[in-house]
Amino acid sequence: MLRILEIETPQGALKMEFTRNTILVGEPCSGKSMLLKLIHKTLENIDKIRPVIGRTSRKFSLKMIIEIPQEHVRHIVRRFQKIWNIDLSSWDRRILIAESIDKSRYEYVLKISMVDEPILHVVSRDSSLLIRKPIDMELKVSVEKIQDLMKTIRELPQAHMFSTYEEEILLMTDLIDSIVTSLKELKIYRIGPYIDYSTCINITDIVETSEDTYIGIHGEKTLLVLSRVFADGRYWPYLARLLSYLEKNGLSRARCGIVDKKLTLTYIMDGELITCPEISCSIRSLIAYYVQILVAEKGSIILIDNFDYCLTDESCKILTSLIKSLGKNLQIIAEVHNEKMINILEKEGGFTIIKIPRELAHHIKYL
Repeated sequence: MLRILEIETPQGALKMEFTRNTILVGEPCSGKSMLLKLIHKTLENIDKIRPVIGRTSRKFSLKMIIEIPQEHVRHIVRRFQKIWNIDLSSWDRRILIAESIDKSRYEYVLKISMVDEPILHVVSRDSSLLIRKPIDMELKVSVEKIQDLMKTIRELPQAHMFSTYEEEILLMTDLIDSIVTSLKELKIYRIGPYIDYSTCINITDIVETSEDTYIGIHGEKTLLVLSRVFADGRYWPYLARLLSYLEKNGLSRARCGIVDKKLTLTYIMDGELITCPEISCSIRSLIAYYVQILVAEKGSIILIDNFDYCLTDESCKILTSLIKSLGKNLQIIAEVHNEKMINILEKEGGFTIIKIPRELAHHIKYL
């Protein structure tokens, strides 16, 4: 879960604190969509030494505090207690990812802290890698990925360095690898700013993929994911409210499956099976969002750009009801424009509101 995001530029500094459900509001062109892209880009490239900031002559810094899901932490705590006899039970589950650039100098920091005392502090500074915890060491190397650190150390000409600090380096690299692996397991879904998908697809045009929990940035894989939802009995209890709403809007006994060699959404009208239907923008968006929230992996983060796109008040209430009933510990960060929709989300789903200042766009436009 993303907890804190700090951005500092010559124009000023901004700090945002996120909760389980957060909505971003603000004036048009204030940088709400840019912020979602920044979060997505950083988390998607969490295992890279240089995930976000490109070379620029301007001063810029970014800090993210991420909280690892409890189930991931239990695995790490058990592993290091068993292998290294290190007690991490009081670890606050939070990790600091920080990047900064000042003129030509670049710095990337990965810090895993136990409350205020870091248990791991790695700094990449241009072509140097500085290890501050658990040992102090500077490596004059260029490292592309943190996971490659062990191999790099073994290839260093200073062989005595490895023999002197062998246990500490093994511990450090094992800890880095475990933390980064855990962060990479955090599923990040980015959706929007609009939803558009066909309700009828030739099965010959379907490209099978192992990614069956993501509807796509514009919902283009909604039908494929929805068909798997209908085929999996675990989801049936959660489909009831969606199907009830669709029935009220004329889509009786809605289903998704193969009909005449086509993957299609179907429903009954006047006793007749309707295939490849034309459905409203509101229903199309509701189905896409509903399916994504339903199938999202436990502990994942869903970033939604223009969340109120085509949604009605009732469909918004249905989505917030699903969010509350799932209990997956999902984090949803959504950008919303409509004032009435903002009030519904805040009341129905317990969303926290973050008002984005107009100058945010100037803070992050260099990325």
